[in-house]
Amino acid sequence: FQQSRVQARAALELADDERAIVIAGASQGAQAINRAVFANLPALTQRATVFHITGEADAARALELRATLGAAADRYRP
Repeated sequence: FQQSRVQARAALELADDERAIVIAGASQGAQAINRAVFANLPALTQRATVFHITGEADAARALELRATLGAAADRYRP
């Protein structure tokens, strides 16, 4: 894959000045990471678009929480 920063941001639908966070909590041992992200979603999504790799065990919970974020839901991408 060879994309410029501009192309990557366009593909991810991120504004030029928008911050992005990638959080990988996909294994069973990372459930503590997922819980911390879930507990702090409102604050995180105020500061950045959050790309959260949850793994199968927490995927449904991530989608449930995304639905509660209102206008910020588009800034949380599990």
